[in-house]
Amino acid sequence: MAVEHGAVYRDPPRLQTWVNLKLGEPYEDRAAQIPEPARLMARAESWGADVPDSVVVITAGVDVQQDRLECEIVGWGKGEESRSLEYHVLAGNPADGDVWMRLDAILTAARRRRDGRLMRVMAAAVDTGNWSKTVYDFATPRHGRQVWAIKGSSVRGAPIWPRRPSRPKPGRPPLYMVGVDAAKEVIMARLSIEEPGPGACHFPTDRDLDYFKMLTAERPIRRFIKGVAVREWTKAAFVRNEALDCRVYTLAALHGLRSYGLDLDREADRQTFIAEATPVPAAPRVIRSKWMGR
Repeated sequence: MAVEHGAVYRDPPRLQTWVNLKLGEPYEDRAAQIPEPARLMARAESWGADVPDSVVVITAGVDVQQDRLECEIVGWGKGEESRSLEYHVLAGNPADGDVWMRLDAILTAARRRRDGRLMRVMAAAVDTGNWSKTVYDFATPRHGRQVWAIKGSSVRGAPIWPRRPSRPKPGRPPLYMVGVDAAKEVIMARLSIEEPGPGACHFPTDRDLDYFKMLTAERPIRRFIKGVAVREWTKAAFVRNEALDCRVYTLAALHGLRSYGLDLDREADRQTFIAEATPVPAAPRVIRSKWMGR
């Protein structure tokens, strides 16, 4: 138990599970401390064009707007330590197939890890929003690649990833209802972790301050409904939050993979064993798309 506590004590979501299951006690729910955008930006790191060797799985989150798609590519390692690998702003009307072709090129691109191994996006969550039919048309032929159509759940206390998707209509893939409030609780708690380790979030130096403002655009408020205190996430009018939405969807995609049996720690150990036992041939050069500012 002490060893497990040492692995999770800095990551509030995993610490909560430890307190609930190992101690059999309720976890104290404290309001999330939202870090300042400038402070997050100051923590940015440079790891070059390659994917760090600590990355085990890559997921993507896609937010659909009226005149563009925004997409984040995140690499995950042991203890759900994350690295934001790429952030794309794809200008174009979602009704136009060209913007979706560009998105598909990003999702299918190979990314080279420092040890020479090529990695690809293992799962992607695409928000249906006001473009449900368009997203369904994109996700349907790609469902086998684990490109999932999702929608934020309005149910209070909904888990980040549902136990089962909605029953699909004929010719459509299933719709996954994502617990966005639960995901935001996890993300905001982890943004406050400043030392590398379980749950820590790493960002590259090519992100500008606007990105971090979007990532921290929402705040939790506590209000009472029929005498019961509930927490809701809100933002000021006209403040953009696409970066936060994309991060929510990347986390949801990771939880979707977990529902299929993925164990990040076990997979990391497996990949380390393979890397140590197998010589890696030289890999072709892979161009990494950079953050596209406004």
